[in-house]
Amino acid sequence: MVKLYFDSRERVSGANETPTFQLKPTLDLKEDHSALLDSVCIPNTFNTISSSNNRFFIEEGLGASNAFRVISLPAGNYSVASLAAAIETALNSGSIIGGSYTCTYNPITNRLAFSNTFPSGGSFKIWEKGYLQETLGLQLWNAGGGSQLSVGSLNDCLTTIGAVGDDVPTGVITANSIISPSGAPNLIQHHNVFIHSPDLATAGASYGPRNQTGIVRRVIMDAPEGHIQVDRHGTSFDLIRIPATTLSTLTFELRGFDGALVDLHGAPWSFSMCMYPDN
Repeated sequence: MVKLYFDSRERVSGANETPTFQLKPTLDLKEDHSALLDSVCIPNTFNTISSSNNRFFIEEGLGASNAFRVISLPAGNYSVASLAAAIETALNSGSIIGGSYTCTYNPITNRLAFSNTFPSGGSFKIWEKGYLQETLGLQLWNAGGGSQLSVGSLNDCLTTIGAVGDDVPTGVITANSIISPSGAPNLIQHHNVFIHSPDLATAGASYGPRNQTGIVRRVIMDAPEGHIQVDRHGTSFDLIRIPATTLSTLTFELRGFDGALVDLHGAPWSFSMCMYPDN
């Protein structure tokens, strides 16, 4: 059996979340091996809102005029109250319908609520994720300033704004009415992360939530913000099959459920790997 211990601070190339490690000495595997990643330590330093979940899509109407807006929030960590305030500020910036948007949080229902005091005849609609996916293939979305976004360039945004709830209902606010997302505010960006490795993964051996391949380990994130998630729960179902080969370097990637790289904001992560021959 060979035991390997990795720490992203000791990478020879790549970023903190995509480290490449040099194996010294080189491992010359004369026969097929099985490997297991275990004792994974990942710090919970993720932002509540990042570039992968900071946008959602609204449609405003006033008389014969319509505007399709992409609302963006600054990346960072939010409480429910500060998230509601940030959404309210973004909604009121660049609106065509006048009046004033409000976004409030109801602790009894654990829901956000959107309203507007705009003039009679005005309307406001939040486009939900499913509707975006079905419609954008037929219609381009005007992102303001005349720039057009196609469905391809919106693929990273189809979670709408995850911190509000992944499935915001399509609803229309008429004057002084209110709509609320169907889901509770979600202040946890990553419920689990996936360790990928182009050097170790076997084609067809694993598929992620969006059919990503190359996954060698899933890590459930239940550590509080600022703490380290320690996962020692590897099982025989997590075994990686490695055919006879020579390994001089190994590259790993830390990705979210959507396949996007996570951002640890410079905090290192580490894990161990045990390898043993199949025969």
